[in-house]
Amino acid sequence: MARLWFSLLVTSCTALPLACGGSDARVEGGVGALFVAAFDADHQPLADVEISTDPKTQRATTDEFGSALLEQEPIGAYRVLGIRGARRASSSATVISGKTASAELVFPVDEPSGAGGSDSLAGSDSSGGSDSLGGTSHGGTSHGGSTSSGAGRGGGTSVGGSGTLLDYIDVGTQVAALVPDAKRPYLYALDSVNNNMLFINLDTQQVEKTIFVGSKPVDMDFDEANQNAYIANWGSSEIAVVDLAKRKVDHSIFVDTTVGTWDGNPYRIAVTAGNTLVFTEQDQWCDLKLIDATTGVNITATGSLYAPDLAVTKDRSTLYVGESGGALTRFSVSAAGLMQVDVSAQAGSPGGPVVTLSGDNKYVFYAGQKYLATNLKSVLGKFSEAIYASNADGSVVVGNKSVFNGNNFAITAVLATSTTVLAMSPDGRTVYLYDTSKSRIYIRAL
Repeated sequence: MARLWFSLLVTSCTALPLACGGSDARVEGGVGALFVAAFDADHQPLADVEISTDPKTQRATTDEFGSALLEQEPIGAYRVLGIRGARRASSSATVISGKTASAELVFPVDEPSGAGGSDSLAGSDSSGGSDSLGGTSHGGTSHGGSTSSGAGRGGGTSVGGSGTLLDYIDVGTQVAALVPDAKRPYLYALDSVNNNMLFINLDTQQVEKTIFVGSKPVDMDFDEANQNAYIANWGSSEIAVVDLAKRKVDHSIFVDTTVGTWDGNPYRIAVTAGNTLVFTEQDQWCDLKLIDATTGVNITATGSLYAPDLAVTKDRSTLYVGESGGALTRFSVSAAGLMQVDVSAQAGSPGGPVVTLSGDNKYVFYAGQKYLATNLKSVLGKFSEAIYASNADGSVVVGNKSVFNGNNFAITAVLATSTTVLAMSPDGRTVYLYDTSKSRIYIRAL
């Protein structure tokens, strides 16, 4: 799901004549956009970088996330220039009509003291962490509690070089999935190392409770009433059912993993209509196994799908399945079985099979493309990354590196940490980003 960035190596006159005083390579008759991201040597975002182009068009200054967007840019080839104090960086980009080109500027040496201010949004460790991510403050500025257990681990507010408050929650463990609660002020995390589910209170920014849920939990979905969470335990044939109000495992479902063509433990899960759920294993080829959500008894197994991902509509009646490097398929769900009703053309891959629905279920995002949910032959546009989260109407979506305008597909901001473990709040105003290297969940306002 990596976004393709342009190289920042010094470009020869042959490769880029504009950089050496060559002719104006702009082409008349069209406009696009140019998104620029500026970083220091540690790949932390740099604010207050002055951006310009050669040939000259517009000027801009990077925001607190190190990004700038030049809209209505004439199409053609450009050298992109960045100035911050005494330091310079450059890159190249080609603007195409109706598209957003990307350029990345990396300043190879930290800026000297007094020359343009602090190099990045990162604060010192004594100010609550060295990580750089914008966000709104929800309180809870301490690191209270031990990181060796779930309860008591705290959050913090890191102060960046520009004075921006950077909220985070320390979880102190490896997180495989993040899922927000639509009714309660909680974010749930699955700890696949210690086999736990974490209850994170978003009002206090604390890991409030930790419960054991099974062997290697990796995926989670809620029932339609938002009463229970169903957790796929990849290390066994067990699906744990957690009562969200009582915050404990109510019971477990043990499934027959040998049913169907392909064998494997639950890896992806979707709670579906008629008191059923669907799970798939993790392998090159997988079945869709539809089971009774109370007893675990198999109802049907269908398909031979390549490393699939699942997404289900709010009413649980429609299931979307994306194959890695393959097609996106829509299934109708009932207590009797699964019926394939629509399939897309073969999809490209950026990023694998992740499938995301807009909150209103009108759009499906898959393999970097936006589909009309009722007609998978209708591709509405393409992004430069796979999409992991969407707001209610699909107008704001988040990839593993960037925030996008879901209507015109332009990058609107760059995330300060690249991650595939993320979630958006139900109101679409906040995104939660898990940083593997720090074992932290950053909180960023959208």
